[in-house]
Amino acid sequence: MEYTIRPMTIDDYCSMLILWGSSEQNLQTLDPAEDDYDGIARYLKRNSNSCFAAEKDGNMIGMILSGLCGRRAVIRRMCIHPDYQRMGIDTRLVALAEEALTKEDTSDH
Repeated sequence: MEYTIRPMTIDDYCSMLILWGSSEQNLQTLDPAEDDYDGIARYLKRNSNSCFAAEKDGNMIGMILSGLCGRRAVIRRMCIHPDYQRMGIDTRLVALAEEALTKEDTSDH
C-alpha cells in the first residue's frame, strides 16, 4: 500500500480530529485543555521535528505526536485509522519519531 509520511503542522488539526474520531477509545482520552487547537499548536511549536502524519489519497491515516520532557522522550498521542492498522504504519511513525528525538538538543526542554 502506498502512503506518505510528512511532518505534522497545525494545519492538520481538523484531519487529526477526524482521525481521532475513528476510534471511540481515542475520543475518550482527549484532554479538552491540551488537545484543543491552541494546545496542539503549542505542542507542535515545541516539537515540530518529531510529530508526523501518514497520508493516503489526501486523508490522514496515522499520526504521532512525540517530544522531549526533560531528557525523556514521550509519545503524547499516536493513532492509526482502524482500516490501516497492522500494516506497519505505526512502526514507521515510531521509528521516525525516535530518529528525530535522538537529534534534539535536550538543553532546550
